[in-house]
Amino acid sequence: HHLEKVTRPPPTPAAEELWKAFYAVWRKNELESLVKAATERIPSYVLKLALVYAALERTLPEITDEQLKAAIAVGRYATKCAERLVTQNRQGSVQSRCEEAIRRVLKDTPRWLSRRQLWQRVSGRFDSWQFSKAIDGLVTAGEVQVKDGNRHGQNLYQLHGRKSG
Repeated sequence: HHLEKVTRPPPTPAAEELWKAFYAVWRKNELESLVKAATERIPSYVLKLALVYAALERTLPEITDEQLKAAIAVGRYATKCAERLVTQNRQGSVQSRCEEAIRRVLKDTPRWLSRRQLWQRVSGRFDSWQFSKAIDGLVTAGEVQVKDGNRHGQNLYQLHGRKSG
């Protein structure tokens, strides 16, 4: 996939080499399927953006290597953003499932539970980081109430509004 096949303006020799290197790396890049689907047109957008830069900088009919470098940087940034959005979405859904598991445990337990007791009842399905994010989120949202336990530094948890000893 050469630059001249996609666009009419000829690139400078340096831009042509840069494009070949970028495109070779792009094609070999192992992306998760959802990210790959979201970013499959990035090379085309990189070229279009390079053309815009060339038009604005009045270098048409040539695309310079600096214009292509800038467009590639935007393309890489867009790819990183897509990866981050997919990851955040997945983490959000894992956190939601963990929050729901915590709610179920607390709903089925008529007494206050220590963080350790709560963790033992939901562990195996979530890691400690996911559990911490979920319980902290539920406390912040006011769905779960927390109080100091018998031992120093121990917190006890129950669903907000539940009356128990």
